[in-house]
Amino acid sequence: MNPIVQILLAYILILFIIAVSQKENLGQEKEVFFTSLRCSFQLLLLGFTLKFVFSLKSWYWLILLLSIMTGAAAFIGAERLKIKASKLYALKVCFLSLFISTALVFVPLLLIGAIHNTLREVLTLWGLVLGNSVSSLSLAYDRLVAESFNRKDEVEAKVALGATLKQALKECIKPAVEASLIPKYNSLKSAGIVFIPGITAGMIIAGADPLTAVVYQILVMYMILATSFFTAYLLVLFTCEKAFASCIYLQTKK
Repeated sequence: MNPIVQILLAYILILFIIAVSQKENLGQEKEVFFTSLRCSFQLLLLGFTLKFVFSLKSWYWLILLLSIMTGAAAFIGAERLKIKASKLYALKVCFLSLFISTALVFVPLLLIGAIHNTLREVLTLWGLVLGNSVSSLSLAYDRLVAESFNRKDEVEAKVALGATLKQALKECIKPAVEASLIPKYNSLKSAGIVFIPGITAGMIIAGADPLTAVVYQILVMYMILATSFFTAYLLVLFTCEKAFASCIYLQTKK
């Protein structure tokens, strides 16, 4: 079947959602319509781009594309980040948190051969891991601000006794990182029992051995967990002073 025809047939589901939303006055028609179109456009663009990159077989193009993907992820993360600073600062800390954490996970796995040193595999896994780590940015920062607000007197007392602000905020950093990882923990706990993860399902449908698909899925899920952990931890380290300033601002408003 023609791929365009397949997409059009699948879009019947979107039209059904829009019809139900409109009939029940749920107000989701516009969001569903434009989000689904954006998704289709982005994925089709990705498909043509990957086809072009794979045909070149050049690592220069790969590095450029990885940087663009990370920059786009950082932009999305910065939009969600409710930080009292310039957008450029938010973009910078998001980019550094995402790029360093993803590279920190990928490089050792490439060196030991757990990930094949091919354009196809590196690019695909980088995007998959990166996309699953973006949510950790806002989850970690929001919790850091909340914890700083709740422990403001304690933090100020530690600073008064000679501790640096980062040292004083140590007890706030722990729950911030933990909160950002809750969705990942839930995903790990339910995989294989509640749902069949995407990579496993895709590989099995493509005809791969189920055990091979599961082993690969475990590797990917561990990569996502590790990258999300480092992303959240780096972000709270980079932004702890801004978070405490935000909690002071919240208190003055209160």
